[in-house]
Amino acid sequence: ETKEDFGNNISEAEMVFSSNITVVPQNGDTVTIKRGETTSTDQFVFDGYVDEVTKIPGKVVIRARDKLVDLIRNEVTKSYDSNVDASAGKISDIFKDLVNTFGGGTLVADDVSVQDSGTVTILKKFICNHEDVYKQCQELADLIDWQFYYRADTGLVYFEPKAFLGQNGA
Repeated sequence: ETKEDFGNNISEAEMVFSSNITVVPQNGDTVTIKRGETTSTDQFVFDGYVDEVTKIPGKVVIRARDKLVDLIRNEVTKSYDSNVDASAGKISDIFKDLVNTFGGGTLVADDVSVQDSGTVTILKKFICNHEDVYKQCQELADLIDWQFYYRADTGLVYFEPKAFLGQNGA
C-alpha cells in the first residue's frame, strides 16, 4: 500500500508480510516498488528507504518513506546573496541548488522538474544556518505558494506552482 499526496509531503509505503519472511529489512534499507509485467514496461511506484519495522504476532509491518526524506536528513549552512551567487536571488534556482548540492547526493532537481519562478520575486539574501534542507525548501515554496515533491517514476524532485499540470499533464 502506498500513500501519495500532491504537494510537499513525503510519500509513504506500508508493506505487510507474514512472520515467516526470511530476510527482514532494517531501517535505512532501500525499498523499490514497481508495477508491470516485464522489465521494459515496469513503472516505478515508490522509491525510498525503510523507516520503521514492526513485528506483531503473525506479521511484520514495514513502513518506508520516499527519497525526499534525504532533505530532512541533511543540513545546509549557506548564504545566498543576489549580488554574488549565480542564482541571482531567483527562488527556483536557489531551490535547485539546495536539492542538488545539499540533498545528500541521491536527489536531482533539473530544468525539466523545476519550473522557472521568474524575476518578480527575488530574494536579496536567503540565509541557511545549520537548517535541514527540507525546511529551507519548504520556506522557498511558501514564499511563492508553490509545491515540491519527489516522483519515483522519474527520480526527480519537482518544484512548481500548486495545481501545475506540467508539459504532458502528468
